[in-house]
Amino acid sequence: MTLPDSEDTAWERKLWQRITAPPKQRAELVSEQIAELAKTLPVGHRLGSKEELQRRTGVSVGTFNEALRLLQSQGVVSVRRGPGGGIFVAEQSPLDRLRTEVVGNVHHGMSARDIDDIQTALFPLVLERAVKGLAVADGKRLLEHVDEATKAGEQRDPELLRSTCVSLYRGLLDVLDPSDVVRSFAQIALELELTTLDDQEPIVPPESEFEAYSAVLDAVAEAIRSGSIEGQRWPDRVRFFVHRPKPA
Repeated sequence: MTLPDSEDTAWERKLWQRITAPPKQRAELVSEQIAELAKTLPVGHRLGSKEELQRRTGVSVGTFNEALRLLQSQGVVSVRRGPGGGIFVAEQSPLDRLRTEVVGNVHHGMSARDIDDIQTALFPLVLERAVKGLAVADGKRLLEHVDEATKAGEQRDPELLRSTCVSLYRGLLDVLDPSDVVRSFAQIALELELTTLDDQEPIVPPESEFEAYSAVLDAVAEAIRSGSIEGQRWPDRVRFFVHRPKPA
């Protein structure tokens, strides 16, 4: 059972008002709108078929598929195939609900400072778990990420700084146990960080901050080699991504 026509029409009208965003953001806007709709409906409610929802949103098949991927990764919807199938409101796990609520707060006043605080608290925990009992192959791969990030810093290339730091952080998360709650929180924090960077451009940090950036990379490399973060000193803030708003 889907929504009554009158409610569907109101939903479509609201969505059409927002879908004038740049192409890169359309999938996110569609996923946000469907997530808002799902919040008002019981678990197991059928939202419609893929084709129906794609038609209602008015976006391309590729854009809608990306929106659906985002919704499934957040645990907002489930897809059932065969007769009576379609897209249904899913029962979210506590961590999925946290991800949905916290990432949504980026659009309602969460500041870059708030996100820095979260990252600063989480990063040593992520690193500690990642390097403990680290396999040789994983350690070699992580050190390659550190080396790439270090070279990007030496070149003072802002785009390269961003991409290499994202690769390093994701590399650390990849070696953690998927059931590790710190890994789950860190993934949410990374989503927050990347969401806030959508409307900003990377810049080379001032020399004072770059020194802290370099110190963090040195500490990460040492932790990987030793298998421990004991004795490591961390800056007051761990800032891998330094950005500023894009010019209007």
